[in-house]
Amino acid sequence: LLIVLAGVYAVWHKVVAPPDLKSLSKLLIKVIFPCLSFSNFQIYSLELLLKWYTAAIVSALTLVLGYILGYIGGRLLGLKPPHTQILILSTAFGNVGALPYVLVPPIAANWQRVRRDPEAMIKGYGVIAIYAVVWSIALFGLGQPFARSMQPKDDVTQIATSASSAAPSAAPSAPRRHPLRRALALLLAVEPGVYAALVSIVIGCMAPVRQLLSPPNGPLLPVGAFTARLGRAGPPLSTLILGGTLYLGGAAQLQKRRQAKRALKDFKKRVQSKVDMAAHGMAKRRGLLRRLGEPMYEKVLTGGAASDYSGFD
Repeated sequence: LLIVLAGVYAVWHKVVAPPDLKSLSKLLIKVIFPCLSFSNFQIYSLELLLKWYTAAIVSALTLVLGYILGYIGGRLLGLKPPHTQILILSTAFGNVGALPYVLVPPIAANWQRVRRDPEAMIKGYGVIAIYAVVWSIALFGLGQPFARSMQPKDDVTQIATSASSAAPSAAPSAPRRHPLRRALALLLAVEPGVYAALVSIVIGCMAPVRQLLSPPNGPLLPVGAFTARLGRAGPPLSTLILGGTLYLGGAAQLQKRRQAKRALKDFKKRVQSKVDMAAHGMAKRRGLLRRLGEPMYEKVLTGGAASDYSGFD
Protein backbone atom coordinates (compact mmCIF):
# COMPACT_ATOMS: atom_id res chain seq x y z
CA LEU A 1 0.00 0.00 0.00
CA LEU A 2 2.82 2.39 0.84
CA ILE A 3 4.49 1.71 -2.53
CA VAL A 4 1.17 2.41 -4.30
CA LEU A 5 0.89 5.68 -2.37
CA ALA A 6 4.46 6.51 -3.36
CA GLY A 7 3.47 6.07 -7.01
CA VAL A 8 0.45 8.33 -6.47
CA TYR A 9 2.68 10.96 -4.84
CA ALA A 10 5.26 10.79 -7.63
CA VAL A 11 2.67 11.39 -10.36
CA TRP A 12 0.72 13.94 -8.31
CA HIS A 13 3.80 16.13 -7.77
CA LYS A 14 4.96 15.52 -11.37
CA VAL A 15 8.12 13.71 -10.30
CA VAL A 16 7.06 11.09 -12.86
CA ALA A 17 5.15 12.27 -15.94
CA PRO A 18 2.53 10.12 -17.72
CA PRO A 19 4.92 9.39 -20.63
CA ASP A 20 7.48 8.24 -18.06
CA LEU A 21 5.01 5.66 -16.77
CA LYS A 22 4.78 4.17 -20.26
CA SER A 23 8.57 4.04 -20.53
CA LEU A 24 8.86 2.41 -17.10
CA SER A 25 6.20 -0.14 -18.05
CA LYS A 26 8.11 -1.00 -21.22
CA LEU A 27 11.33 -1.37 -19.23
CA LEU A 28 9.49 -3.60 -16.78
CA ILE A 29 8.05 -5.91 -19.46
CA LYS A 30 11.06 -6.03 -21.78
CA VAL A 31 13.96 -6.14 -19.30
CA ILE A 32 13.16 -6.58 -15.62
CA PHE A 33 10.48 -9.28 -15.75
CA PRO A 34 12.52 -11.41 -18.18
CA CYS A 35 15.38 -11.23 -15.67
CA LEU A 36 12.99 -12.24 -12.92
CA SER A 37 11.70 -15.17 -14.98
CA PHE A 38 15.23 -16.28 -15.86
CA SER A 39 16.41 -16.12 -12.25
CA ASN A 40 13.90 -18.85 -11.34
CA PHE A 41 16.26 -21.47 -12.81
CA GLN A 42 17.58 -22.01 -9.27
CA ILE A 43 14.35 -23.68 -8.15
CA TYR A 44 13.25 -25.54 -11.29
CA SER A 45 13.75 -29.26 -11.51
CA LEU A 46 11.97 -32.23 -13.00
CA GLU A 47 10.49 -33.08 -9.59
CA LEU A 48 9.07 -29.58 -9.12
CA LEU A 49 7.71 -29.45 -12.68
CA LEU A 50 5.89 -32.71 -12.05
CA LYS A 51 4.58 -31.18 -8.84
CA TRP A 52 3.50 -27.91 -10.45
CA TYR A 53 2.01 -29.30 -13.66
CA THR A 54 -1.39 -28.26 -12.34
CA ALA A 55 -0.46 -24.63 -13.01
CA ALA A 56 -0.19 -25.38 -16.73
CA ILE A 57 -3.46 -27.32 -16.67
CA VAL A 58 -5.26 -24.50 -14.84
CA SER A 59 -3.90 -21.99 -17.37
CA ALA A 60 -5.23 -24.07 -20.28
CA LEU A 61 -8.60 -24.65 -18.60
CA THR A 62 -8.94 -20.94 -17.91
CA LEU A 63 -8.45 -20.20 -21.61
CA VAL A 64 -11.01 -22.82 -22.64
CA LEU A 65 -13.54 -21.60 -20.07
CA GLY A 66 -13.06 -17.99 -21.17
CA TYR A 67 -13.59 -18.99 -24.81
CA ILE A 68 -16.81 -20.86 -23.95
CA LEU A 69 -18.16 -17.96 -21.89
CA GLY A 70 -17.36 -15.48 -24.64
CA TYR A 71 -19.00 -17.66 -27.29
CA ILE A 72 -22.16 -18.17 -25.21
CA GLY A 73 -22.30 -14.47 -24.36
CA GLY A 74 -21.99 -13.52 -28.03
CA ARG A 75 -24.82 -15.87 -28.99
CA LEU A 76 -27.09 -14.64 -26.20
CA LEU A 77 -26.45 -10.99 -27.05
CA GLY A 78 -26.89 -11.61 -30.77
CA LEU A 79 -23.51 -10.11 -31.65
CA LYS A 80 -22.11 -10.21 -35.16
CA PRO A 81 -18.50 -10.23 -36.36
CA PRO A 82 -16.20 -8.63 -35.39
CA HIS A 83 -17.88 -8.02 -32.03
CA THR A 84 -18.22 -11.75 -31.39
CA GLN A 85 -14.48 -12.30 -31.81
CA ILE A 86 -13.68 -9.27 -29.66
CA LEU A 87 -15.81 -10.63 -26.82
CA ILE A 88 -14.25 -14.10 -27.09
CA LEU A 89 -10.71 -12.70 -27.11
CA SER A 90 -11.49 -10.49 -24.11
CA THR A 91 -12.86 -13.36 -22.03
CA ALA A 92 -10.33 -15.99 -23.09
CA PHE A 93 -7.15 -13.90 -22.85
CA GLY A 94 -7.79 -11.72 -19.85
CA ASN A 95 -4.67 -9.76 -18.97
CA VAL A 96 -3.97 -8.74 -15.37
CA GLY A 97 -0.58 -7.26 -16.21
CA ALA A 98 2.00 -7.48 -13.41
CA LEU A 99 -0.56 -7.97 -10.65
CA PRO A 100 0.42 -11.63 -9.89
CA TYR A 101 4.03 -10.57 -9.31
CA VAL A 102 2.80 -7.80 -7.01
CA LEU A 103 0.70 -10.18 -4.91
CA VAL A 104 3.33 -12.89 -4.41
CA PRO A 105 5.46 -11.08 -1.74
CA PRO A 106 2.56 -10.30 0.65
CA ILE A 107 1.16 -13.82 0.20
CA ALA A 108 4.55 -15.38 0.92
CA ALA A 109 4.96 -13.17 3.98
CA ASN A 110 1.48 -13.53 5.50
CA TRP A 111 0.02 -16.91 4.48
CA GLN A 112 0.65 -19.37 7.31
CA ARG A 113 1.14 -22.36 5.00
CA VAL A 114 4.17 -20.81 3.27
CA ARG A 115 5.37 -18.23 5.76
CA ARG A 116 8.15 -20.47 7.13
CA ASP A 117 9.44 -21.46 3.69
CA PRO A 118 12.43 -19.22 2.81
CA GLU A 119 11.92 -19.98 -0.90
CA ALA A 120 8.18 -19.31 -0.91
CA MET A 121 8.45 -16.10 -2.91
CA ILE A 122 10.79 -17.62 -5.50
CA LYS A 123 8.51 -20.62 -5.88
CA GLY A 124 5.54 -18.29 -6.35
CA TYR A 125 7.32 -16.55 -9.22
CA GLY A 126 8.13 -19.96 -10.69
CA VAL A 127 4.49 -21.03 -10.69
CA ILE A 128 3.51 -17.74 -12.35
CA ALA A 129 6.11 -18.34 -15.06
CA ILE A 130 4.68 -21.79 -15.85
CA TYR A 131 1.16 -20.34 -16.01
CA ALA A 132 2.31 -17.46 -18.21
CA VAL A 133 4.16 -19.73 -20.65
CA VAL A 134 1.00 -21.69 -21.47
CA TRP A 135 -1.01 -18.47 -21.69
CA SER A 136 1.50 -16.80 -24.02
CA ILE A 137 1.84 -19.81 -26.32
CA ALA A 138 -1.95 -19.95 -26.65
CA LEU A 139 -2.16 -16.20 -27.26
CA PHE A 140 0.37 -16.08 -30.07
CA GLY A 141 -0.40 -19.53 -31.47
CA LEU A 142 -4.21 -19.36 -31.40
CA GLY A 143 -5.22 -15.85 -30.36
CA GLN A 144 -3.49 -13.99 -33.19
CA PRO A 145 -4.93 -16.14 -36.02
CA PHE A 146 -8.35 -15.87 -34.39
CA ALA A 147 -7.98 -12.08 -34.18
CA ARG A 148 -7.31 -11.95 -37.92
CA SER A 149 -10.80 -13.37 -38.50
CA MET A 150 -12.42 -10.30 -36.94
CA GLN A 151 -13.34 -8.77 -40.30
CA PRO A 152 -17.11 -8.96 -40.93
CA LYS A 153 -18.20 -11.61 -43.41
CA ASP A 154 -20.15 -9.09 -45.50
CA ASP A 155 -17.03 -6.99 -45.97
CA VAL A 156 -14.99 -10.04 -46.92
CA THR A 157 -17.58 -11.08 -49.54
CA GLN A 158 -17.77 -7.55 -50.91
CA ILE A 159 -14.01 -7.25 -51.16
CA ALA A 160 -13.72 -10.63 -52.87
CA THR A 161 -16.47 -9.73 -55.35
CA SER A 162 -14.98 -6.35 -56.21
CA ALA A 163 -11.53 -7.87 -56.54
CA SER A 164 -12.78 -10.57 -58.94
CA SER A 165 -14.66 -8.06 -61.07
CA ALA A 166 -11.66 -5.74 -61.31
CA ALA A 167 -9.10 -8.50 -61.75
CA PRO A 168 -8.06 -7.66 -65.35
CA SER A 169 -7.21 -4.05 -64.53
CA ALA A 170 -6.02 -4.54 -60.97
CA ALA A 171 -2.38 -4.40 -60.02
CA PRO A 172 -0.71 -7.70 -59.14
CA SER A 173 -1.08 -8.61 -55.49
CA ALA A 174 1.89 -8.61 -53.16
CA PRO A 175 3.69 -11.97 -52.94
CA ARG A 176 2.96 -14.04 -49.88
CA ARG A 177 5.70 -14.26 -47.29
CA HIS A 178 7.72 -17.41 -46.99
CA PRO A 179 6.57 -19.75 -44.18
CA LEU A 180 9.93 -19.37 -42.46
CA ARG A 181 9.54 -15.60 -42.42
CA ARG A 182 6.05 -15.89 -41.01
CA ALA A 183 7.33 -18.24 -38.33
CA LEU A 184 10.18 -15.85 -37.51
CA ALA A 185 7.76 -12.92 -37.26
CA LEU A 186 5.59 -14.96 -34.90
CA LEU A 187 8.58 -15.81 -32.73
CA LEU A 188 9.66 -12.17 -32.58
CA ALA A 189 6.15 -11.15 -31.49
CA VAL A 190 6.41 -13.24 -28.31
CA GLU A 191 7.35 -11.27 -25.22
CA PRO A 192 10.93 -11.73 -23.93
CA GLY A 193 9.61 -12.92 -20.59
CA VAL A 194 8.19 -16.05 -22.23
CA TYR A 195 11.56 -17.00 -23.72
CA ALA A 196 13.26 -16.23 -20.42
CA ALA A 197 10.84 -18.52 -18.59
CA LEU A 198 11.36 -21.34 -21.10
CA VAL A 199 15.13 -21.03 -20.90
CA SER A 200 14.92 -20.94 -17.11
CA ILE A 201 12.88 -24.17 -17.05
CA VAL A 202 15.33 -25.91 -19.37
CA ILE A 203 18.35 -24.80 -17.32
CA GLY A 204 16.66 -25.78 -14.08
CA CYS A 205 16.02 -29.29 -15.37
CA MET A 206 19.69 -29.72 -16.39
CA ALA A 207 21.64 -29.88 -13.13
CA PRO A 208 25.14 -29.39 -14.65
CA VAL A 209 24.05 -26.25 -16.49
CA ARG A 210 22.23 -24.96 -13.41
CA GLN A 211 25.39 -25.33 -11.34
CA LEU A 212 27.27 -23.10 -13.78
CA LEU A 213 25.02 -20.19 -12.81
CA SER A 214 24.52 -21.03 -9.14
CA PRO A 215 26.57 -20.30 -6.04
CA PRO A 216 28.99 -20.88 -4.55
CA ASN A 217 31.50 -21.62 -7.31
CA GLY A 218 29.62 -21.41 -10.60
CA PRO A 219 31.78 -19.86 -13.32
CA LEU A 220 28.71 -17.98 -14.65
CA LEU A 221 27.58 -16.92 -11.19
CA PRO A 222 27.67 -13.16 -12.07
CA VAL A 223 25.01 -13.77 -14.75
CA GLY A 224 22.72 -15.58 -12.34
CA ALA A 225 23.31 -12.99 -9.61
CA PHE A 226 22.67 -10.13 -12.03
CA THR A 227 19.32 -11.48 -13.20
CA ALA A 228 18.26 -12.26 -9.63
CA ARG A 229 19.12 -8.79 -8.32
CA LEU A 230 17.58 -6.93 -11.23
CA GLY A 231 14.52 -9.16 -11.17
CA ARG A 232 13.83 -8.26 -7.55
CA ALA A 233 13.15 -4.71 -8.69
CA GLY A 234 10.16 -5.93 -10.73
CA PRO A 235 7.44 -6.24 -8.04
CA PRO A 236 8.10 -2.88 -6.31
CA LEU A 237 8.47 -1.07 -9.62
CA SER A 238 5.25 -2.58 -10.97
CA THR A 239 3.49 -1.59 -7.74
CA LEU A 240 4.81 1.95 -8.12
CA ILE A 241 3.53 2.08 -11.70
CA LEU A 242 0.19 0.72 -10.52
CA GLY A 243 -0.18 3.58 -8.04
CA GLY A 244 0.65 6.19 -10.67
CA THR A 245 -1.74 4.64 -13.17
CA LEU A 246 -4.57 4.55 -10.62
CA TYR A 247 -3.98 8.20 -9.84
CA LEU A 248 -4.05 9.17 -13.51
CA GLY A 249 -7.26 7.19 -14.07
CA GLY A 250 -8.95 8.73 -11.03
CA ALA A 251 -7.81 12.23 -11.98
CA ALA A 252 -9.13 11.79 -15.52
CA GLN A 253 -12.53 10.62 -14.24
CA LEU A 254 -12.66 13.51 -11.77
CA GLN A 255 -11.83 15.97 -14.55
CA LYS A 256 -14.61 14.55 -16.72
CA ARG A 257 -17.11 14.92 -13.88
CA ARG A 258 -16.03 18.51 -13.28
CA GLN A 259 -16.39 19.32 -16.97
CA ALA A 260 -19.84 17.71 -17.02
CA LYS A 261 -20.94 19.71 -13.96
CA ARG A 262 -19.56 22.91 -15.49
CA ALA A 263 -21.36 22.24 -18.77
CA LEU A 264 -24.61 21.52 -16.91
CA LYS A 265 -24.23 24.72 -14.90
CA ASP A 266 -23.62 26.75 -18.06
CA PHE A 267 -26.64 25.13 -19.71
CA LYS A 268 -28.85 26.02 -16.75
CA LYS A 269 -27.58 29.60 -16.89
CA ARG A 270 -28.41 29.87 -20.60
CA VAL A 271 -31.89 28.41 -20.04
CA GLN A 272 -32.53 30.76 -17.11
CA SER A 273 -31.31 33.71 -19.17
CA LYS A 274 -33.74 32.86 -21.96
CA VAL A 275 -36.57 32.40 -19.45
CA ASP A 276 -35.77 35.79 -17.88
CA MET A 277 -35.68 37.44 -21.31
CA ALA A 278 -39.05 35.88 -22.20
CA ALA A 279 -40.54 37.00 -18.88
CA HIS A 280 -39.15 40.50 -19.37
CA GLY A 281 -40.63 40.66 -22.89
CA MET A 282 -44.02 39.50 -21.61
CA ALA A 283 -43.96 42.12 -18.88
CA LYS A 284 -43.20 44.84 -21.43
CA ARG A 285 -46.09 43.69 -23.63
CA ARG A 286 -48.45 43.67 -20.67
CA GLY A 287 -47.37 47.18 -19.70
CA LEU A 288 -47.96 48.38 -23.25
CA LEU A 289 -51.44 46.88 -23.31
CA ARG A 290 -52.28 48.52 -20.00
CA ARG A 291 -51.20 51.88 -21.35
CA LEU A 292 -53.36 51.40 -24.44
CA GLY A 293 -56.43 50.90 -22.35
CA GLU A 294 -57.92 48.56 -19.82
CA PRO A 295 -60.80 47.25 -22.03
CA MET A 296 -58.44 46.27 -24.84
CA TYR A 297 -56.11 44.64 -22.30
CA GLU A 298 -58.96 42.54 -20.95
CA LYS A 299 -59.89 41.34 -24.44
CA VAL A 300 -56.33 40.29 -25.16
CA LEU A 301 -56.05 38.35 -21.92
CA THR A 302 -59.43 36.64 -22.36
CA GLY A 303 -58.73 35.68 -25.98
CA GLY A 304 -61.10 38.00 -27.77
CA ALA A 305 -61.92 37.66 -31.46
CA ALA A 306 -59.52 39.05 -34.03
CA SER A 307 -62.12 41.58 -35.11
CA ASP A 308 -62.05 43.11 -31.64
CA TYR A 309 -58.46 44.19 -32.27
CA SER A 310 -59.04 45.99 -35.56
CA GLY A 311 -56.95 49.07 -35.71
CA PHE A 312 -54.76 47.86 -32.89
CA ASP A 313 -51.33 48.28 -34.53
